[in-house]
Amino acid sequence: MSFAIGLIVYLIMQRACMDVKKIISVVLLLLLSACLQNPLDSSLSVDDATGGGADFQPAIGGDIIALETEGNKLLLDTSSLDDGEDVVLVLYSYSTNSKTSSFQITESVSQKYLETVEDDFEGADADEEIDATESLHGYLREIESGLEEDYSIEELPQYLVKALTVGSEKSFKVLNSFKNSSSFETVKATLLYSSEFFNIYVDNRDVDAFTEEEIESIGSDFAGIVPKQKEIFGDVSDVDGDGKFDVLFTHVVNELGASQGGIVTGFFIGLDLLSESNFAISNQQEALYVLVPDPDGEFASPVSKSFAINNMIKHVLPHELQHMINFNQHYFLNGGASEKNWLNEGLSHLAEDIYSIDTHDYMTSYGLENPSRVSGYLSQIQNICFTCGTNLSERGGSYVFLKYLYEQAEIGNLPLVDSGNELIGALLDTNLRGIDNVVNASVGPDKDNFKDLLGLFALAVYLSNTEYASDDRFEFSGIDIRGLLYDNRGTYLNGPAIQSVSQFPFIDSLKGNGITYLKIPGSLVEAAGGDLELSYSNGVEYGGYLVR
Repeated sequence: MSFAIGLIVYLIMQRACMDVKKIISVVLLLLLSACLQNPLDSSLSVDDATGGGADFQPAIGGDIIALETEGNKLLLDTSSLDDGEDVVLVLYSYSTNSKTSSFQITESVSQKYLETVEDDFEGADADEEIDATESLHGYLREIESGLEEDYSIEELPQYLVKALTVGSEKSFKVLNSFKNSSSFETVKATLLYSSEFFNIYVDNRDVDAFTEEEIESIGSDFAGIVPKQKEIFGDVSDVDGDGKFDVLFTHVVNELGASQGGIVTGFFIGLDLLSESNFAISNQQEALYVLVPDPDGEFASPVSKSFAINNMIKHVLPHELQHMINFNQHYFLNGGASEKNWLNEGLSHLAEDIYSIDTHDYMTSYGLENPSRVSGYLSQIQNICFTCGTNLSERGGSYVFLKYLYEQAEIGNLPLVDSGNELIGALLDTNLRGIDNVVNASVGPDKDNFKDLLGLFALAVYLSNTEYASDDRFEFSGIDIRGLLYDNRGTYLNGPAIQSVSQFPFIDSLKGNGITYLKIPGSLVEAAGGDLELSYSNGVEYGGYLVR
């Protein structure tokens, strides 16, 4: 506070260069900024700036005004706005059942409540690249979530645990169906790389897909990050007692994607860790299954060797390893069901960032496959509930939400954890799932805290990488929300999609646990002749901010 007062005195001394109105505006901002301590405080501010990021044109002002709630209404207090001043309404909703809800903005509420839109929302309606991995992962996680009994393997006879050498062969049962978890193809494979933590096998039919140097490079890169991933996310199980997990490259994975008209990059199946007497597909060991390069499209959609190795394989390995660790932590160690799909996938995409880990064990940047997912989320954010499913855009939402929490934990803005890595550890070492897990690990068990987190996240998505973000709660440091990202795809992020309000009443809908941004022209606010009201459906909770 003393720093703010000092600056106030200085500004007054400089009044010859600034008009009185400007001084008062900056003074108020400094005083407000100095009082911001609680990370969930509803009083927020941004700089009085004139610049912005690419394609970002917010109204110039100074304040973020938190909206007050009254029953099923939000009060949009426009009394402090200058005549003709444009604003952006940042609106977000929370509901336990993730239903889509209706809302309307009007000068005077014409109906007390709006009816909830009774549709079971299962994902954004998006025209996007088909990635069959999303469907397969959802299918496998649902199977794991249904494991209510303990199907653990009894101790295996020691003669089954063999010390293997490079060049030795082994058989695997590989899932080959999206609809039948008992359907598999038996694959004979050769051990081509061995490290302290894992072995790499290649389907004998696919040995020509890689050179020895490529396998060595893939193996050494992965071996370089596995210890850190285990340290941050947790340990893997060891049901067969050999102290390692296996990685199998096989075109059966390519063909699995082709069966759905898309691409499966890889998968982990928890049934592999359970008794073969209960699940015929089980290999009774830890294993990850990964596609092979297929430049000619012999097995599925063509995948060049360079893109497969640099983008897909490099990042699918830590992605699938997270699923393996997550299953061990939730099912074996904490006696619960496997993690909710959206959070499990979000954590796996966050794990792809591990190649950017610095000397302080902090993941500073993004995995190469994440920007394109984030792009899908931002471009249609008003249509997406990232806690509802795992399509590409929903994954982009869950990933960037967890990226935000990870960075906020590292800054010290989450009360229950002191670092991003501590947050990850808390999210995995538990039997809690989904939203309950997120709030319990970061800010406390009250579910209302999730709505507050969602609101701050919504502001960060809108303000990050602009000159308006004067508070570290409004910034992403590890991914540029407005700029070119270097992901071998040329992905360019333009911030979130913003809708324009052209008249009142304005009626729209919002996905459960969703966010939308509405630009309201000052002329429309002025014509309304007073404060506005936003009414919304029963069974949901709304929050919002007016950004000047």
